[in-house]
This record gives sequence, structure tokens and C-alpha cells, in this order.
Amino acid sequence: MTEIIILFAASFIAGVFNAVAGGGGFITFSALAFSGVNPVAASAISTVALWPGNLASAKAFQNEIINSKIEIKKLLFLGATGGAVGAFLLSLISIESFRYLVPYFLIVALLFFVFAAKIQRLFNFRHLSKCKSASAVITITLMQIVLSVYGGFFGAGLGIMFLSLFISFGYSDLNELNGIKVLYVSVTNGTAAVLFIIKDIIIWDKCLLMLLGSILGGFYGAKYSLRLRPCILKTAIIIIGIATTIYFIIY
Repeated sequence: MTEIIILFAASFIAGVFNAVAGGGGFITFSALAFSGVNPVAASAISTVALWPGNLASAKAFQNEIINSKIEIKKLLFLGATGGAVGAFLLSLISIESFRYLVPYFLIVALLFFVFAAKIQRLFNFRHLSKCKSASAVITITLMQIVLSVYGGFFGAGLGIMFLSLFISFGYSDLNELNGIKVLYVSVTNGTAAVLFIIKDIIIWDKCLLMLLGSILGGFYGAKYSLRLRPCILKTAIIIIGIATTIYFIIY
């Protein structure tokens, strides 16, 4: 009973944070690891469990998504393709190798967000986002592909890295970015989830419980996030990133 409560609560909170600031995968991955699930299965279950919650959040953000100036169709195509590639790579890696890589993924996600402004100035992404030259299009597309493959391989932190990347491109409206983020993550994770199911990596009794929690958390979290100021969202992302990175370094 204790495990059921922990997994449900973790998935609900993860759904809320995915809608508010991203980082929900950190919470579900941690809860599954604590319950004794191996890290490869924990990552796959977390991806599948959080997918419907992102869809629920996307529904709540529909106005922000419709009015967004971001090139959504291209982004979603890259998310679906990269998510499938990343999920396939995860199905091939050994449990011990993956366990070794986890803390590094978390550190990269956190650093990218914390130093997004400096990265933007260093690489002039804001200029690239407005430039139509072939080199600019290739640069931005490659970065989005890498992000999508990461999302399929290790979903935790995908929302944070998405926000970091687009803030680096010069986008500042976090409500708009949150709307596009949950749609993008739902597509990337949804594609990866199909492959995880085909590969029979999912432990279904845990996954179904977390599916319910993430749907409820995602829907209500999205509604609540629309009332928050950008500085609160940024602070929440940093706190989540630091806490979960420390946990997995120790783990």
C-alpha cells in the first residue's frame, strides 16, 4: 500500500510540475528507482506514465499553442523522429551503463537552464532564430534533433531542456513556451512509449497507476500554471533541477 501511495503521489506531482515548469520525469524516475525498478525500466515507465499527463496539459494550454509563433509542425516532426531513435538506443543499452550515465544527463539539463542567457549570448541563438540562411536553419534543426533523441533516451529533464533551448533562441513568454513544451514532450514521449511497449520494457501494474496520477496532475497543473509569474516558474525549475541532480549523484 505504501508503494502505491508513493507512486501515485509522485506521478501526480510530476504531472503538475511538467505543466508548471518541467522536471516531472525526475520525480517519477526517483520514485520508481526507490521502489526497486531498474533504471532502464524506470526511465521507460516514467516516459509512458507521463505521456497522457502532457496531453492533458496541452489541452489546457490550447490557446497558447494556437497563438504561438514557433514553427510547431517541424518541431513535432523532429520530436517524433528523435524520440523513436532515442527509445531504440535505450532498448539496446545495458542497465549498468545507463545507471552510470544518469547523473550526467541531469547535470547537463540543469546547467543548460541556469546558464541559458550566457549560452544565448555566446552562440547568438537569438540572431539564428530570426535568420533564414541555410547554416542557421541547419544549426537550429540539429539542436532540436539532439534534444528529441535525448527525450526518447532519457525523458527526465526534457521539459527543462526544451525551455532552456528556446529561451536561448530569444523566446521570453514562458506561458507560450509551456504550451508548446507540453505538446512537444507529449509527441516525443508518445513515440518513445510505443517502442517501449513493443520492446516489452514496461511493468504495467506500476505504469497504469502512474498514468492516472499524471493525467490528474497534468490537467490541474496546467490550469494553475497560467496564473504564475515567469520568475516563479524559473525558480521552480532551478530548485527541481538542483534537488534531483544531487539525489542521483548520491544514488
